[in-house]
Amino acid sequence: MYRWHGTRYWGAANGLAGILHVLLHFPLSPQDAEDVKATLRYMMSNRFPHSGNYPSSEGNPRDNFVRWSHGATGMAITLCKASQVCLLWSA
Repeated sequence: MYRWHGTRYWGAANGLAGILHVLLHFPLSPQDAEDVKATLRYMMSNRFPHSGNYPSSEGNPRDNFVRWSHGATGMAITLCKASQVCLLWSA
């Protein structure tokens, strides 16, 4: 997970969603595919229940970023790519 100044970011531009999106473009070993799936499931389980948004960083309780670099819009492209490679269908 990307960390800057002690904060673990989740966004598509500079965080975990972006890292996962890139990994999903390459053939993964079975263990790597399981790690990616587990990470995506973890991120999805931490979605804000009322808005459907995602935190900008690990453990951040503020639901205030909705743009490509942070939040649900960045996660959407990663989840779309994951569905294309069928990682989420075989849970």
